[in-house]
Amino acid sequence: MQHIRTYKDETWEWIEKKGGQGFPFNGKYLFFSSNRSLLIDIAQQEISEHNFTCATVLLDPDVKTGEYILCIYDSDNRREGELAMRYTKKEGIRYIGWIGKTMKIEEFFNKMCVEKKELF
Repeated sequence: MQHIRTYKDETWEWIEKKGGQGFPFNGKYLFFSSNRSLLIDIAQQEISEHNFTCATVLLDPDVKTGEYILCIYDSDNRREGELAMRYTKKEGIRYIGWIGKTMKIEEFFNKMCVEKKELF
């Protein structure tokens, strides 16, 4: 994948299209899995084959859920259905959907379909 670059900070591995990002990110599509390699593969595939420009994957499992998190960044949620078709029934993945920058906490919990106490 010559047109993709990766780098790590303290918490995340960044996966980006070389020369990408010509618009602001207003949110992200969110995925959970216990399999970090699977999330990396999804990020690379979405950038290489489906024209996304940037994704991040947690380096260590989330303390509360025990799972890794993949965020695929975009300017809006117009591709949510497309991603849902590809990943909703994929084994080993929990596709949550679009989480916008301006999303209220109640909307986030509804999207997650979990009780608040599970996140705190």
